Amino acid sequence: MLSGFLVNDMPDAVLFKTIIGSVLPKAAMASRNGKVRVYGEMVNLLWRENLAAAARLETLWNEVIQAHSISLFCAYHVDGAQGERRHFPSDLRAAHSHLIPVEACS
Repeated sequence: MLSGFLVNDMPDAVLFKTIIGSVLPKAAMASRNGKVRVYGEMVNLLWRENLAAAARLETLWNEVIQAHSISLFCAYHVDGAQGERRHFPSDLRAAHSHLIPVEACS
């Protein structure tokens, strides 16, 4: 799905909203209560290599959340290969309504 809306290594808003918008009604119809919860890993795939693209995708997700009243759950891999802690950028933290710190998952 990610490759379907990246243009020059940045998320294209029209492509993203078209692709996601085509999936949400199907998910709502398949839901028992008509509500949709999405788990997203695409931002995690972007943030280590392209922080600007990750931040843009977070913004696009927030626009879709508002337009379609969905819930989005996402996770970021913050531990490095050698056990060092990766710094989670504040602009990505600010894009979320709720955060669960990694320490709470231990």
